[in-house]
Amino acid sequence: MTNALRNESTTGQVVADSSSVTMAAYLRLPRAGTRCPVTGLTRTALNALILPTAANGYRPPVRSYSLKRSGQIRGIRLISLPDLVRHIEETGK
Repeated sequence: MTNALRNESTTGQVVADSSSVTMAAYLRLPRAGTRCPVTGLTRTALNALILPTAANGYRPPVRSYSLKRSGQIRGIRLISLPDLVRHIEETGK
């Protein structure tokens, strides 16, 4: 039994080992009126980074993917988290 599991049973808290924490590969585009739980960016701000617009020269700096079943009009928009982090770090310098 690991220390994290023992700590959970005795204190009610989970202690994460840094080697077991991994970053997700994709984020789901948040619903309208909410913010991204990871970055705190609004849906509008994320859309400006992932969709081709005149502001970004029709070349979005962050990759995203739309998953939808055949025949459906709407799908789920997934944002590449490594791309988003890279873009934030590059523009923050």
